[in-house]
Amino acid sequence: MGVVDKVERRPSRGVILLSGFLFPGIGQLLQRRWLSGIVFGGAFGALFCLLLVHSFQTIAAFYRLGLDKGTVNDTPSATDILGLLGACLAVYLTNIGDVYLAFRRAARRSAIRRHFDPQIASILEEESTNGKG
Repeated sequence: MGVVDKVERRPSRGVILLSGFLFPGIGQLLQRRWLSGIVFGGAFGALFCLLLVHSFQTIAAFYRLGLDKGTVNDTPSATDILGLLGACLAVYLTNIGDVYLAFRRAARRSAIRRHFDPQIASILEEESTNGKG
């Protein structure tokens, strides 16, 4: 019996969906890109928690206004909430773009390995990592 070639799995598009619908950073973690996953997940989690805190503070301030227990100066600025919402959206979209680009690179490497001779594949991979491909 000869040596059996290791069957390489194609990269899954599911990581893009998980990162988009479940939580940012999950896709990177499934791609075994630990630092990116932790950075995106941590940044989004922190920004989202701040957004929730500011939103609840605003709701509570308007509730106090309705009960005549507060003043207009007690309400947080709406620009803070919009800024946090924009930052969350920016991290979220950057996360999806990052997962998608990593998926495309992995799919390209997988296709090269499947369709070319191993020596040619190593040359093509080397060129693509050097920025020529």
